[in-house]
Amino acid sequence: MITTTAFFNDTETATGNTFRAGTLDLQIDNSSYYNGQFNPATSWALRDLTVEKFFDFIDLKPGDHGEDTISLHIKDNPAYACVNFRQTENSDHGFSEPEDMMDGQVNQSDGTPTGDLGRRIVIKFWLDDGDNVLEMNEQPFDHLTGTLDSLFTKTAAIADATSQPLEPNRTYHIAKFWCYGSPRVVMIYRQDGLGLTQLIGGNGPDRRPNFICDGSVIDNRGQTDIFKGDISFYAVQARNNPNFICSPSLFPSPTSAPL
Repeated sequence: MITTTAFFNDTETATGNTFRAGTLDLQIDNSSYYNGQFNPATSWALRDLTVEKFFDFIDLKPGDHGEDTISLHIKDNPAYACVNFRQTENSDHGFSEPEDMMDGQVNQSDGTPTGDLGRRIVIKFWLDDGDNVLEMNEQPFDHLTGTLDSLFTKTAAIADATSQPLEPNRTYHIAKFWCYGSPRVVMIYRQDGLGLTQLIGGNGPDRRPNFICDGSVIDNRGQTDIFKGDISFYAVQARNNPNFICSPSLFPSPTSAPL
């Protein structure tokens, strides 16, 4: 006798199994005002930084001031982010007669060994909602407030493992005010909830000014002087990176946006 047997069977196939690396991209835009007027030379739409400059002012006078709204955009994945400030030049760059006389004699010296702008320009940063107005619930970056020569030695966290990462496809705003003189607070306002109303050139300091700049405290030592520096940003994935802390070692050479 011959018997045939059939076994029940089934085949399941998962096709096209794929590992694909994710992406991470940080892009930045800036809206800049100089003495209350929109300044196209230091403003740009969203992009990767190449030749853009946050500061490019060549005829400063005591009392000059500026305001900026910097926008950070992380694409695709949560990220930590850092910023680095590096001084590249701080020089007298020659001497005008009033500057030369600051040490009491005509000797091509103002009595200080290097340039003096770095000690006379003050910057304030804060976490903003996009309107470039310091409001009551917005966080000042106290560690990024001070004179140029103190700021341009620092690396600071925008977000690292001690805080929440930056979320993808969301805009983060950092506002700054700089003053060639002594900045004074006019008013810190209640939050109006309006935030950014126009991407470039829409949130001028006339909307609700926070600060004035007193140039009467400035003497002649800064005449003809030059201060230059680099501002660099660094972003890294937050996932599987629980101990990330911002440090100067992340910025081995001057890159990104020269001052």
